[in-house]
Amino acid sequence: MTDIAVNGAVASCGHTLSAAANVVIGGNPVGVDSEKAGGPVSASQSTVTIGGKAVLLKGDSIASHGDPPHAAAKISSTPNSTVTIG
Repeated sequence: MTDIAVNGAVASCGHTLSAAANVVIGGNPVGVDSEKAGGPVSASQSTVTIGGKAVLLKGDSIASHGDPPHAAAKISSTPNSTVTIG
C-alpha cells in the first residue's frame, strides 16, 4: 500500500507539492498528475483519478528541474499517513 500525496508532501529535493484538487484529505488537497513540487510530478498509477487526472503517490517521480538533488527527485513523504492505495 502506498500513501496518497497531498498538498505539502515533501520531495527528495526539498520542494513541497503544491496541490489544488477539489478532493481533500485531512484538510489537504490531494495531488494529481502534473501538479508541481519544483517540477511537474508524474503519477505512477492510473486506477484512481480525480477529474480525469491520476492521483499522486509517495514515490512518484518529479521532472528534472535543476542540478542534483533536483535532477531525479521523487515525492519522499506526505502529511497523509492514513489513506493509501493498493
